[in-house]
Amino acid sequence: MKKAILLSAFMFTSVFGFSQIDKFKAMFIYHAAINTNFPAAKSSGDFVIGVNDSPGLLKMLTGLAKAKKVKGRKIVVKAIGGAGDAAGCSIVFVPNAKVGAFKDACNSGNTLLYTEGAGGCGIGAQISFFIDGKKPNFEISKSNMSGAGLTPSGKILGMGKKSIS
Repeated sequence: MKKAILLSAFMFTSVFGFSQIDKFKAMFIYHAAINTNFPAAKSSGDFVIGVNDSPGLLKMLTGLAKAKKVKGRKIVVKAIGGAGDAAGCSIVFVPNAKVGAFKDACNSGNTLLYTEGAGGCGIGAQISFFIDGKKPNFEISKSNMSGAGLTPSGKILGMGKKSIS
């Protein structure tokens, strides 16, 4: 009986913990969206956020999209399978291990490539979410953003840790 209670408590804590992290990721992605200047080709119509291989984040962003807009534009969140799906997105979130597969498509499509884990900008992402001790944070690479035709605002540059890449 004790084992079942402890296991249930552990599972609840784990699910809650992941949910909290997904909430932080969604919030950081939203702030990146409103604090990044996109080229003209990506500045009208729906603001599309593609999410690869992260169902919890997909759910959080879908909920956020019902209540928020990006510079007056409706947010559309969709699950994407591969780099070919990135072209129609303004932001793409992928796990760190998939940054290399998405990097070229995002750069050529003026798409902000967002990942997770310290060092994500060093492998080609423009912004990377990570937990610093117990505090959520992100690193940002102005040069990677520039390479994708994106311009971060001074506000977002001041909020994140600068990446040397």
